[in-house]
Amino acid sequence: MIQVIPVRNLPILKKGDDLVRMIEDEVRSGDIIAISSKAISKIEGRVVSLESIRPSERALRIAERLKEDPRFVELVLRESDEILLEFPFILTRRGNWICVNSAIDRSNIPEGLAVLPPENPDESARRIRKELEKRGKRVGVLITDTSGRCFRRGHTGVCIGASGLKIIEEGEEDLFGRPLRITKRAIADQIADFATLIMGEGSEGIPVVIFRGLELLSDDGGAEILLRDEEEDVIRRILRHFRTKGFNSFIEEG
Repeated sequence: MIQVIPVRNLPILKKGDDLVRMIEDEVRSGDIIAISSKAISKIEGRVVSLESIRPSERALRIAERLKEDPRFVELVLRESDEILLEFPFILTRRGNWICVNSAIDRSNIPEGLAVLPPENPDESARRIRKELEKRGKRVGVLITDTSGRCFRRGHTGVCIGASGLKIIEEGEEDLFGRPLRITKRAIADQIADFATLIMGEGSEGIPVVIFRGLELLSDDGGAEILLRDEEEDVIRRILRHFRTKGFNSFIEEG
């Protein structure tokens, strides 16, 4: 039987908090633990005061067009490896992770502060998994965030960091024994999305959800495997070409 267990009554997390100690009594070997990226960021001290940010000329220009706080825009620029779009929103690249606003969040936090994404979500997940292993509990850990979707409205949960669980599954057959050549199940994203549904995006205050009975512990590595590299990512290449050379040039060059 599969169980989904929200971990309630956790305090508002802050830098240096021991999340493993807070949740270890709820955890059993075999569990998969989903933790919100914001919880990880707070513990790791990734909270920034906008008062400390001095916006650049580029940030001022983009902010004026977007009607946005230029200090926030400056943070977005600093946290990104590349800006793919400046309008009608800022679409950024962090490594191979394509996200809006460099995944910086200002919700559920006091005014004037911003939460940066975890610096290395896979390492954060691995560290928590190892700490629980020291306590005799073999688990999988994933870090969740929300993301928009091309061609569809609304946000869904995604896995941005993982350790100790099945990440992606391929090579299955259909009901008639034919190999599924295109279909690859993004298992970690599916778990993250369900976890995000339980966590909520508002005042629910549930940063940790435990999945019991999934039997998906594995050594697949981290969530990086879910991200397309540049050669595979046609949309990224189109956006970059459109931004630098214009749409007509892209059509002409094929």
